[in-house]
Amino acid sequence: MEINEKTKKQILKNLYSIESVIILSAIEDIRNQGDEELLEAMLSILISNIDSEIENKILSCIADLKDNKTIPFLISVIKNNKFLSKKRELLQAFWQTNFNFDEYIDIFTHILITDSFEIAFEAFTIIEIASDTLDDKVKLEQQSIIKKALLSVDSQKKALLEEAITVLN
Repeated sequence: MEINEKTKKQILKNLYSIESVIILSAIEDIRNQGDEELLEAMLSILISNIDSEIENKILSCIADLKDNKTIPFLISVIKNNKFLSKKRELLQAFWQTNFNFDEYIDIFTHILITDSFEIAFEAFTIIEIASDTLDDKVKLEQQSIIKKALLSVDSQKKALLEEAITVLN
């Protein structure tokens, strides 16, 4: 459903309100009729917000996305350093979407290898979910990349990488 400009402007105005109740209502509107522009505005609230109820509502909204056309946008968000402080939470919301992230598995493998254990664990979950539908050639490529990284990580991360290799078998 296409959202008209007047409605979009009202949702944006409400999203930037100082009242939590109005912001929460705007997030619900975005959940029901949002587009990429509204999602981007909502995510900017996520990184500047200190209210846990608003944060949870935004992450729930992301987890409830159904339109596969939002996948490239979500990938651009996770790659954007602006969202680094919420990367773990965003990845958690991503795997809850049940989207097929196979096309972007290399990005999640990179996160698995390079990010902190907490963030890597969320990337691992996406890899684990994707492993059922990944092409065997892609699985082997990702296993090879992960095996090379085993030499340069701590023991906690090494166990996670080894589990990722097992999952990709």
